[in-house]
Amino acid sequence: MIGSHKWNVSSGTLAFILTFLLSTTANPWDTSLFRGGIYFIIFFLIAYAFRLIGYFIVKKPKKQNIGKNEINRADQVKQQVKKDSIKETTEKVRTLLNEQE
Repeated sequence: MIGSHKWNVSSGTLAFILTFLLSTTANPWDTSLFRGGIYFIIFFLIAYAFRLIGYFIVKKPKKQNIGKNEINRADQVKQQVKKDSIKETTEKVRTLLNEQE
């Protein structure tokens, strides 16, 4: 994933501090503490989701490790199949022509 859990904790902590400080002016300290904890959890999860989305956006596809020998062998097989199919087709056409005569 992109970054580390420090981003999650720091965004949650910032949300907790802001919520607690802004909430203490109108609410008792225990209510402010509870709301700060809730916002800590919410922002922690939001930061985690952003990191996860960023990981999938930036993730590089895996490279296939195909050696030159394997590629050359595949080409040889393709050429042999072409030669075999040409020979088979030629033989089938000859037999059909011979049957018609």
